[in-house]
Amino acid sequence: MIVLLCAWLLQGAATLTPAQVMLPAPNPAIEQSALRQHLMYLASDERLGREAFTPQSKEVAEYLVAALKQAKVPGAMPDGGYLQAAPFVRREQTGPIELVLVDAQGKRHGLTYGSQFRLGRERQLDKPMKFAVQVLSADPASVGKPAADQAALFRGTPKEWRTWRDDHVDETWGLILFYEIDSKERGPLGTPRETVVPGWTSEEESGEAATPVIRVYGDLGDWGASVEALEFEPHRRLVPIDEYNVVGMIPGVGTPAEPDLAQEVIVLSAHYDHIGVLEEAAEGADRIRNGADDDASGVAVLLELAEAYAAGPPPARTVLFLFACAEEQGILGTQYFVHSPPVAFERIVCNLNLEMLGRPDELVGGAGKLWLTGFERSSLGPAFQAAGIDVVADPRLEQNFFRRSDNIVFVQEGVVAQTLSSYNLHRDYHQVSDEIQFIDFDHLTACATAALEAARQLSDGKVRPTWNEGEPKGFQKR
Repeated sequence: MIVLLCAWLLQGAATLTPAQVMLPAPNPAIEQSALRQHLMYLASDERLGREAFTPQSKEVAEYLVAALKQAKVPGAMPDGGYLQAAPFVRREQTGPIELVLVDAQGKRHGLTYGSQFRLGRERQLDKPMKFAVQVLSADPASVGKPAADQAALFRGTPKEWRTWRDDHVDETWGLILFYEIDSKERGPLGTPRETVVPGWTSEEESGEAATPVIRVYGDLGDWGASVEALEFEPHRRLVPIDEYNVVGMIPGVGTPAEPDLAQEVIVLSAHYDHIGVLEEAAEGADRIRNGADDDASGVAVLLELAEAYAAGPPPARTVLFLFACAEEQGILGTQYFVHSPPVAFERIVCNLNLEMLGRPDELVGGAGKLWLTGFERSSLGPAFQAAGIDVVADPRLEQNFFRRSDNIVFVQEGVVAQTLSSYNLHRDYHQVSDEIQFIDFDHLTACATAALEAARQLSDGKVRPTWNEGEPKGFQKR
């Protein structure tokens, strides 16, 4: 039986495009038919590859909210809602980027973007600038006192530039131009493509220095040593936009022996976006990168886990379900969740992430077998095995899967966070051929059952998530 839900029922979804969504009938058991129904929606051609910041992405968010409401999973936001609006900024180019240098005779020299100059730290170069210029060289005597209303034109070799930059890391100019002596012009670049960047991080949080840098190439001739002013015009419009994480939560109740477990939070996650459509394809060819395995499979499993939790006895630890947006854009949705969590971040003790569960991996035994990224780093893998869960270590350490999914954002903050997967390096990854007909639903059902048991080991307090000694080596933010 199929249940028809309307978008006007969705709490907190007023900003989303109204639509009707088709959901499988509620059932607390892990059902193959429900997994298939979820995938039929998520990976359908109508979703156009679920690219972030598109109407189809918002349709999927709407579907996830409807599914959580139907399963009676409460919203995790402070107002009881399900949508966590993550603020982004869309950079729209209105024309070519321009840089003009003015020499001592007042002559204006326009440089060509790409071939004669390129930008560094682009988020700091979004606005027009006009500066007086002080020309510097690698000679320490030439280094004047920096001024916020001046630009420095540093002339030297890359080695000299790095030394100067390191020695002056705390000194602020309005802008720095690095002119590499004897450099050749580069290949030209067209007008930059439209990009979307996080709107919540400051320059300090993003690790960017206060002073933006432009690299200058080619031959500036004799006049390059007498530059007195510059004008920079990015021709860029900044448009605020939102994308949505979808979050539900089952409150914990603790245990008689450990009532405080109720205050600890386990985050179960999967990302719901994919990479959209091919811009160029032969006439009549498939253009839609459906993302059935990546990561509609993980999302479908997470929906089944949420429904099972809502129907079962309350967990000891609180369980938060995170359907993350914009993972394919740089794990951005999870970054925002960690930046502005709906619960106090110190309550989060573990993240178990679900990524690409739709196909068996023969390297670990085939159908029904899972592997865990970072197996050797924490207590989770051995504890799951001891509980009889069919999971082994990630067999492809050279692929760095531990750092290539949403879990790594939690790891950087010190939280035990790992990903369950069965990705077997199939050739359909990020291709139009990642279609639902290639999903092994017997395998996916077995993975969902195993993932539920792993989650319950954590949420019932049977497993204490801890890093092994010395971990997470090299991953935490400084």
